[in-house]
Amino acid sequence: LVRISITMHQRYYGQLLPIFIFLLEIFTALCAYDEDLIYSDIFHGYNPLVLPIASENESQVVIEFGMSMILLVNVDEKNQILQTNVWLTMSWKDPYLRWNPADYNMIKDIRVPVKHIWVPDVVLFNNADGHYEVSFYSNVMVESDGTILWVPPAIYKSSCTIDVENFPFDEQTCLLVFGSWTYTHQEVYLTFYKNKKFIELQDYSYSGVWDIIDVPGIVHDSGSKLTFCIKIKRKPLFYTVLFGIPTMMMAYLSVFVFYLPAGASEKITLSINLLLALVVFMLLISKILPSNSNTLPLIAKYLLLTFILDIMAIIMTVIILNIYFRRPNCSRLPSWARSLFLVYLPRVLLMKRPATQRNSVVEYIAKNCDNQICLINELSKRVSPKEALSNESKQSPGNFHDSIFNLNTVNFQMLNQVLISTDQIFDHFRRVRSTEAEARRIFFFKSQIYFSGLIRGKQLNAFTLSTQPKKTNTANVALYLALCSEDEDRLMIDLFRGYNSLVQPIANSNSTPLLLRFGLQLILLINLDEKNQIMHTNVWLTLKWYDFQMRWNPVNYGEIRQIRVATDKVWLPDIVLFNNADGNYEVSYHSNVVIDHDGKMLWVPPAIYKSSCIIDVEYFPFDEQVCTLLFGSWTYNEREIILSFNDGVEGVDLQDYSFSSIWDIIEAPAVLTRQKSRIEFRIRVRRKSLFYTVVLIIPTVLMAFLSMMVFYLPACAVTVIIINVFFRGPTTHRMPQWVRHTFLDFLPKMLMMKRPKRVSKQPYYGCVDTFRRNNASRLNVPQPQQSYLDANESIQTVPQYSVPDHQSSESFAYYQLAGQYPLTREACKAIEAIEYISEHLRTDEEYQSVREDWKYVAMVIDRLLLYIFFGVTLGGTVGVLLSAPNVFEFVDQAQIVSRLSLLYRGET
Repeated sequence: LVRISITMHQRYYGQLLPIFIFLLEIFTALCAYDEDLIYSDIFHGYNPLVLPIASENESQVVIEFGMSMILLVNVDEKNQILQTNVWLTMSWKDPYLRWNPADYNMIKDIRVPVKHIWVPDVVLFNNADGHYEVSFYSNVMVESDGTILWVPPAIYKSSCTIDVENFPFDEQTCLLVFGSWTYTHQEVYLTFYKNKKFIELQDYSYSGVWDIIDVPGIVHDSGSKLTFCIKIKRKPLFYTVLFGIPTMMMAYLSVFVFYLPAGASEKITLSINLLLALVVFMLLISKILPSNSNTLPLIAKYLLLTFILDIMAIIMTVIILNIYFRRPNCSRLPSWARSLFLVYLPRVLLMKRPATQRNSVVEYIAKNCDNQICLINELSKRVSPKEALSNESKQSPGNFHDSIFNLNTVNFQMLNQVLISTDQIFDHFRRVRSTEAEARRIFFFKSQIYFSGLIRGKQLNAFTLSTQPKKTNTANVALYLALCSEDEDRLMIDLFRGYNSLVQPIANSNSTPLLLRFGLQLILLINLDEKNQIMHTNVWLTLKWYDFQMRWNPVNYGEIRQIRVATDKVWLPDIVLFNNADGNYEVSYHSNVVIDHDGKMLWVPPAIYKSSCIIDVEYFPFDEQVCTLLFGSWTYNEREIILSFNDGVEGVDLQDYSFSSIWDIIEAPAVLTRQKSRIEFRIRVRRKSLFYTVVLIIPTVLMAFLSMMVFYLPACAVTVIIINVFFRGPTTHRMPQWVRHTFLDFLPKMLMMKRPKRVSKQPYYGCVDTFRRNNASRLNVPQPQQSYLDANESIQTVPQYSVPDHQSSESFAYYQLAGQYPLTREACKAIEAIEYISEHLRTDEEYQSVREDWKYVAMVIDRLLLYIFFGVTLGGTVGVLLSAPNVFEFVDQAQIVSRLSLLYRGET
């Protein structure tokens, strides 16, 4: 039974199914037929160019306008452009598009193409790419009561003034200004759609760079414009990691320059490398941020602080190296410097100087007596006169002759070898040391001349402030329009009956040329590309002329005195920009033409122009540029069209100009050329130099002064020429007398430089006097006595030799040492050479003592600057970070969007 029941139901429904499908097709056909009837009935005689006003009592059409944010595509900080993907919502009443749903099978709404009905010409006023209209003309939904709903999508590029003062912790407020292009507030009134005074964020896709903080809407008092404010905040994580942290690390790394040893040359290398890295970071920042001279970016302030500290570190390092390598023969440590840097500052900085352990030369010789000194002492003992007397009384004459013989039979081969080596050491020290100090002093003076010569220069008085011209406000002329759909429709038919839009509106060929009044209104100076020499502007053109065919008597057409028609219906002058740089000769948007009853034609099309402009960068960044916009007819000559100024304004109209943060407009005159067939607007702009002053000028000036500090380095570490002169020796070069006189006598007096006095030494008078005066006590040699040898036992004394003096170019003689101890010429030279070595070691010990004082001074200064630079860097870092608002504030984008949605909907 169950199976039979199921089978019967299947058969029953199987028979009813075709019947249901047939009835559905009939119903659909009836609906389609009814919808077709609606199209035929409501669009019969409908004119999409006529403003939808039913009676004379109604004076305006109320447009409900709304916007939904879909995607925040990009914020171009460099060009100050906001790119958004939005959905517009526009709703209004059209009294000519109504029907009774009961007469059309209860069809309450239909969809029609946008070109079949009247739509408001609402555009984005502050666009930056010339696309004033929507991106896609979607269908319009028409309801039975005449309500029109149009939701077109659009991708807008709008101008947005970027404030980069707190970058990368900045907030921006961008505006989207909408309004009707040709209708006044008396004809089209804008209000919010369903009273939503905000941007819908229901379908918004979150951005990875920006967080939306607030999106309110504002309606102007007249209702002619509607503005949406988009307040966004940057997500700083990317820029903190990419710029902030590396900059802070370089700032603290520059502090550790002073932790290197005072005499390390790597300090200069490290500082200069950090300086180059900072320059690279400044260039990267200048590529990202706009050249805004109104405010200075936060990160640019920090980079400038780090740059200046690095410059100061290099200067201080140069001074420290100069102090570290000072020598006592060029500079002497003053008493105040010794007290300040060796006593006071070490106590303040909690520094303890290590105790020095110095051994005198005498002790060193006593501990390390070499064979030569021992040999000479042995010789002195053997030839001592007292010992000779005692030996004479104890020994026989034969033994005395044996002693003399033993003395003369010393191994002179080894002694001569020692004497030759000692004499070479002696000659080397005397020749080199006598010229080395003077040569260094000469070229130290030469570097001072270079230093003083480079500090003289001329400066250009380029810091002249420019005053931005003020806006001039003129009263808008209110136009009263008496509108009647039937009369206007009849007027349109009568006017364009037999009208040819390709024919120039002149009565005949013999008549005077058509007078065209031309005006230019500058809205925005978008960009001035110096590299490609292109000026990018947003302008509004104003063209006025008379068309004798476009006349009517308002009495015959319901007092209609003005109408608006599409540009393809009437003749238009082919005015183009001659010096364009992108191939777009014409305007960006063909707006409607306003026609008065007396034949006066008014066309105000907007345009985004890229024009060629010759850039003169001689005085960059304090330069002024003059760019021209040359307009004229493309096909008509001066016998057919002549140009004149609109309303007598001989220049660019700046009434609605939005000030640029990069350029100031100085003047913008206009002139008629080529028998009034062309009009040339000359826009003179001056660059705001604050941004380039901070990023380029100040670092360049600092580096210029830093290059002069090179000559404050020690002479052995300066330029190629000075190093070449510094390392010249007497074996390759001889110092001329004029060089000695110029750099050792004349220039030091002129530069007020005082050369430290040398330590006075007793002159060398030869082997015998030197030995007698200085070495007698050390070698225990008594003063010479009368010879105790008779004539028969006399020995050969030291003969007189003429040998060159090691201290001067003159020669001295070894006087005959009659009756004294017998020494050969080589022994005297050895004694004098050994005495010079001993004197040199003592002088070098004093010299090293002074050098250690200077090194310690440099180390104290290093430590002091370490603390100073660390404190300045730490204070600057904390101060810059704390000066930025909302640095540590976290933004929950989902919570903000939800809160704004509830707030604007009136919910709690």
